[in-house]
Amino acid sequence: MKAFAVVIDKAEARERVGTKRASSDIAWEYLLQRLERSFRRSEVLVVHDEGDALTIRNRCRKARRAGSAGSAFGTGLLNVPFRNLLDDPVPRVSQQSYFLQLADLNAYAAFRRPYPPPPHRGKVVPERMWDFLDGAHMTVVRNTDRYPGPPAIVPWP
Repeated sequence: MKAFAVVIDKAEARERVGTKRASSDIAWEYLLQRLERSFRRSEVLVVHDEGDALTIRNRCRKARRAGSAGSAFGTGLLNVPFRNLLDDPVPRVSQQSYFLQLADLNAYAAFRRPYPPPPHRGKVVPERMWDFLDGAHMTVVRNTDRYPGPPAIVPWP
């Protein structure tokens, strides 16, 4: 099993970029782009935490027919439909799925790697928990030579 994460600091995004897009839209866009680019030779099935299943299904269907990704050379967008997306995403209740609980831990550890908790808050996981997953990092999602930072974490902004 391999792990990567899309990490968004909502407050910084609002201040620096002034975006009106929801951070969840950006996170799903980046996630689907990385899955499409990384799994071109295999089928992908998205399993997600139950919540806004209709919106997530619509995002995945859009990516399947009209996906896009930024060029690695900074020359605009590429039209890359996510043709290997096997079916509509599958919503699951995270309390009933060890797989989704592990994904939640992965996401929290990834967020806390670049953004440690304030000193007055209790720690849920060690700040370097993401580093403990070193052998499981899916490093192809981000070029750390070009964009330094923790491996397998795609930051925004």
